[in-house]
Amino acid sequence: MSIPDEPSFLVRDAISAGFSRSSLRSPRLESPFYGVRSRVGHLTTIEQVCVAYAAKMPEGSAFTGLTAARLWKLPLPAYVGSDIRTLEVAARSPRRAPTGTHVRGGQYDPRVTRLGRLCGVPVLSAVDTWCSLASHLDVADLTAVADHIVAETPEHRVSLATFDDLGRALGARSGTRGTVALRRALADVRASSWSRPESLLRLVVMSAHIPEPVLNHEVTVGSRRFRVDLAWPDVRFGIEYDGDHHRDLREFAHDIRRQELIQDTAWGLMRVTRTDLFDRPRELVERVILRLADRGCRVPAVDLRHLVVPRR
Repeated sequence: MSIPDEPSFLVRDAISAGFSRSSLRSPRLESPFYGVRSRVGHLTTIEQVCVAYAAKMPEGSAFTGLTAARLWKLPLPAYVGSDIRTLEVAARSPRRAPTGTHVRGGQYDPRVTRLGRLCGVPVLSAVDTWCSLASHLDVADLTAVADHIVAETPEHRVSLATFDDLGRALGARSGTRGTVALRRALADVRASSWSRPESLLRLVVMSAHIPEPVLNHEVTVGSRRFRVDLAWPDVRFGIEYDGDHHRDLREFAHDIRRQELIQDTAWGLMRVTRTDLFDRPRELVERVILRLADRGCRVPAVDLRHLVVPRR
């Protein structure tokens, strides 16, 4: 029984090309969306799922929300789930929101929303995607996503957008749903934060009224240069976040060597893990305060009543 060669295709196109309806019921095919067939096992990435749906997308529609965020590779938390088979699609207002199995429909205002294309499919711009995440993320993660959008890292020297771009997009939506949370998040956005854990760690520390750290501060050791995730250069103290990749034995050995070299220059370093950040933020803050105090930096206005408690 023959089936089309394409990994995903519209049923009507296959029938027009001469394929029978019975062939389109082949066990080698699945129906991810009404009127669409895909080869079983093909849809393993968000890009593949979006391309499969894009063939039937109403004109002027674009991917939004979590779907757009995944296409842009924005840092999303575990609490939003990992479902890539249910897509968020927005129609250009005043057109009706798309409907269907595995589709969450919405609308976007073309007067204030810009579109782009990724992997050949229409998607909200990175800035407008951030705005569309207000109903999905808490304020801390809205800040972390915005940090990623404006960041210029060694790997990605050109940011997806600027801080001013975020501000203009938010201003254009003044008074609409989600703008209060977005405005709170925007106040803490920093272009020098290079990862979600770094952003959340900074927000936890700042929420206790500890002086704001310098991010990815460069420390020179002889002819070598190292970066410290969060640093207080005046007292030569810094925090390093150890993510999962630090569990690799070679990476672990490199970290130890790096830490020893930095501490040889009279810097004090504190290492923080995922457990410290997400499960023990209060204890983490108390440790930071003690370490800063030991190096002569007093934090007289510590207030833990409004401590940011990040979610995994």
